[in-house]
Amino acid sequence: MRTRKRFLIGGLAVAAAFGFLLWMLFKQFGSFQLTVSQFMTAQADLGMSVSQFVQSQGKADGNAVAVHGWVGGASADPRGFTLTDGRQTVTVAYAGNARPSGAEVVVEGKIINSVLQATRVTTTKEVRIEGPLSPDAPVKYDVTTRTTTFSITDAKDAVSKRTLPVVYTGAVPDTFFIDVKSVDVSLVVVGREGPNGVFHATQILTKCASKYEAAPSTKALAPAAR
Repeated sequence: MRTRKRFLIGGLAVAAAFGFLLWMLFKQFGSFQLTVSQFMTAQADLGMSVSQFVQSQGKADGNAVAVHGWVGGASADPRGFTLTDGRQTVTVAYAGNARPSGAEVVVEGKIINSVLQATRVTTTKEVRIEGPLSPDAPVKYDVTTRTTTFSITDAKDAVSKRTLPVVYTGAVPDTFFIDVKSVDVSLVVVGREGPNGVFHATQILTKCASKYEAAPSTKALAPAAR
């Protein structure tokens, strides 16, 4: 009886310790945000842009490359697709599973006869970026499409003052147009970058006094439509 009791207590202790570890990991990584500068650096590390790849065509045949861009659609060859960065477009030869149009991907492969022969295509994951609204870019709201455009900046990088343009469709928090310009309020945007460097947010949160407020509400949108 005592052996069974000790075994039960030991099992509960192990389960509690494991649960605490999972909670700590989620607490540490589940709400992790990047600054604007960190995000831009991470994006540059994904690989060369499509425009950079176009400039290198014919000069790097046989070389392994990684190209970062967005799926433009199916190519004339059913075994491939087009890849764009908003400025240049190239055709990628790929025999794997198709990616939806507009998906942000990293294409790894080799340049063979000036054609990017992909061996691997990886879709990027959504990221969370934190920063205050940029005072140099007005907040605009389109009533018809319910689309909000704005820019966030890097509060920790006062030298370069990097800004990231953001577009979001849907309801936004009440405090977005009211309190967000105060010193203690910043934004967290969740989503992916799109062509031409515009971040397409799927969620917006305001961070005020260590408290997040998520959409939905649009009480403050009408006055800010202009």
